[in-house]
Amino acid sequence: MSYLDVKEHFMETRLLSTTKRVTPSARSIDGGSIRYRQLYKMLLLLGSLQRGPLYGNELYHMIQASSPRKMTGFYATLDRLVAARCVYYEVVPGLGTGRGRRIYTLTHKGYRQFSALLSTLLLTEKALPGEVEIALSFLDHLPEAEVLTLLQARHCRLVNQRMLTLDRLTGQANAAISSHGISYRLYLLDAELAWIDQMVGTLQKTSVSASLQATF
Repeated sequence: MSYLDVKEHFMETRLLSTTKRVTPSARSIDGGSIRYRQLYKMLLLLGSLQRGPLYGNELYHMIQASSPRKMTGFYATLDRLVAARCVYYEVVPGLGTGRGRRIYTLTHKGYRQFSALLSTLLLTEKALPGEVEIALSFLDHLPEAEVLTLLQARHCRLVNQRMLTLDRLTGQANAAISSHGISYRLYLLDAELAWIDQMVGTLQKTSVSASLQATF
């Protein structure tokens, strides 16, 4: 292993020292809310760069406009991704000024990390509805087969959540919990489960159609 390989491995270990390497079939992330927020920041940065290179201020304002929570530590997280070679930048000379501007681009390694983070965050119970919506909006950047696997895994996760929610609604030990809040949670779960069923059906039909065309 060369010096550069060792250095890259060290940088990646520091960046993801608390993050498990996951695949679309992974179950869930563990850890506290601080770790979850850091993963969510990285997903927003990497996912936003999927659309193409962006200046730092463009990237920041795009995230601020789309995220349900305020983006703190933006440049610190961006610098960590650059150090880990998930993102690289070029300095573009400014017009009429002596200062250049950094334009950031996603690397192949950054795409792989984006895919892993998206899988992880869609399979956690820590995500809020607005964050789930943003994560789902990034699915267009994944291959259809990976999207299908991820949605099926999330479906299983939501079915388990629905069973636990029903237990809360009917359990005597939880009589103090508002039944209105629990029934609303059930409504949200049922709505997303129905949406996933529809998406999975569409993706499966597309897959079958593509396979049939390939045989002729």
